[in-house]
Amino acid sequence: MNTAPSHHIPTLRFCLLWVLATTIAATAALVLADYLVSRVIQDETPEVALFDDNALGPLLEFGLWLAISLGPFVGLAQALVLRYVAHFAEWKAWGLRTGILAPIILFVGVMLSMVAVFSVGGTCLVIALAVLPGLAFGLAQSSLVPTLERERFIRWIWVVTSIGALILGMVCGFLVTSVAGASYFATADYHYPFYPFQSAAYWAAGWIVGAIVFSTLTGVMLVRMLRENSDEPAMDVGHK
Repeated sequence: MNTAPSHHIPTLRFCLLWVLATTIAATAALVLADYLVSRVIQDETPEVALFDDNALGPLLEFGLWLAISLGPFVGLAQALVLRYVAHFAEWKAWGLRTGILAPIILFVGVMLSMVAVFSVGGTCLVIALAVLPGLAFGLAQSSLVPTLERERFIRWIWVVTSIGALILGMVCGFLVTSVAGASYFATADYHYPFYPFQSAAYWAAGWIVGAIVFSTLTGVMLVRMLRENSDEPAMDVGHK
């Protein structure tokens, strides 16, 4: 499938829909993880499930569900925007690679980081959790980023952009969560991203802000690549 000439890719419309689709999909993944973990907590009673080291189980389960669902949800949402707005030739591959490879890369990275904790220390895990999500999405999508044959190195710019955008989004989201929920977190017994509901709502607000920052930066970068590489009307903008 050939893309339309560059002036046929509506920059503002693409960016707005990219941000909206990515944010909604990412939030849906968060809500699903919240729901599944909160059900387990309610069945066991919070006083038992979240007591001291017992909280490690729900936290790991929350992270697992989030890692599993985030890739497919975001991949599908972004693929639809690429298909119907940018007419991107490899939109199906984008959705599949994001949905399958991103969770695998994220899972393997977290496992390796947890092993490294025993030799390097907890700092390793903190850095990994900050870098890995952006790295997972960036690597999963990099081979499909539209580039000219002589500019394949630009695909690594996409990986770096994804990492930087997600780290910035995490920082902004954490600041929003901390400021918005400051009075609540100061006195609450529990302040997990999945329990109780008020705590989950504050974390969700930060999550949405982070998703908006991440999708805005990646959307601007991607639409620029799409427009630059669709200047040749007969060229397939996609995987070669």
